[in-house]
Amino acid sequence: VEPLIKERDVFLSLTLKSSMAVNGCEKVVGVVGLGHLEGVMKCLDQNHSGRFKELTWTPSREAVKQKVFGVPRALINRLAFDTVLFAALYGIYLAFWPQTP
Repeated sequence: VEPLIKERDVFLSLTLKSSMAVNGCEKVVGVVGLGHLEGVMKCLDQNHSGRFKELTWTPSREAVKQKVFGVPRALINRLAFDTVLFAALYGIYLAFWPQTP
């Protein structure tokens, strides 16, 4: 649990710093739970640049970025799966459904 809390403290501090940069402010107000207060205050004094991407990365976001001929790989995979499923079901239909002449 401790590493998770530290990562959350870093994320919260980076979010506050980002808000300051985007808005061009010297001060920002953030509401933080008591369990994160000390850690966030420490992280605000430290340099954690470059960690925001690391902390917000998810496999699904990475999958969306992968493209084949400009089309997201996830969409191609889904289309391939649906095509195979349709072909299998159509084959079963032709094999077992009575055919009328």
